[in-house]
Amino acid sequence: MNDSQSLRGFLERTLALAHAALEEPTSERIAKARRQAAEVFPRMRRLEHGPLTMTEARLLIELVTELRTVIGAVARAEAARAAL
Repeated sequence: MNDSQSLRGFLERTLALAHAALEEPTSERIAKARRQAAEVFPRMRRLEHGPLTMTEARLLIELVTELRTVIGAVARAEAARAAL
């Protein structure tokens, strides 16, 4: 497994955690999703020195974009829940 495949797997797992936190927003799930999402960019920085195909780069960007959207939705849901 190369670095981009490893990062892709990590992003997919992180995205699954974020979706789980959105569906059932417990404090533990939200915290775990945020911790793992915070690790994405440091992992991507390590990858920037390696070669990527355009297809690999596009897929990683799509996963990161989706992750940012879901984490944002989790934050909004958490804020709405706290306001109640």
